[in-house]
Amino acid sequence: MIVPFEPWHLVAITPQPHQIGSIRTEQHAGNIASVGAFTCLHNGQPVAIGGIVPAEKYGLVFDSGIGYAWMMISAGITHLWPEIFKATRRELHRALANYHRIEASTTFPEGERMLAMLGMRCEGHLKKFNHRGEDSSLWAITR
Repeated sequence: MIVPFEPWHLVAITPQPHQIGSIRTEQHAGNIASVGAFTCLHNGQPVAIGGIVPAEKYGLVFDSGIGYAWMMISAGITHLWPEIFKATRRELHRALANYHRIEASTTFPEGERMLAMLGMRCEGHLKKFNHRGEDSSLWAITR
């Protein structure tokens, strides 16, 4: 079931191995809630959370119109992928009404495959970009 994000979702989700160590504090959850996101619940527990953060929100850029898409996913939920994918695609395309560019980064092939299926294009590679110092690929969609 897809529902609006609530701060407790971030603390309650068990991230997949690629995302262990991601920031999941109450402050971060509050920041996410202030810009909005969505959660996929299964048996009352969050198994996927995603959203788009405006780049200017935290001084990341000095212009508006750019969003950073993100998603945290639990392992072992392949049976829920159709629902998660549809919700993600719907939110991404809805957000394009407010942004001229939406970016995302990933460090693993499954993430790259999902971003490509969402219509994003790989724009390059980022050295030591994530929380573990791993290289990432940068993806974007524009309108």
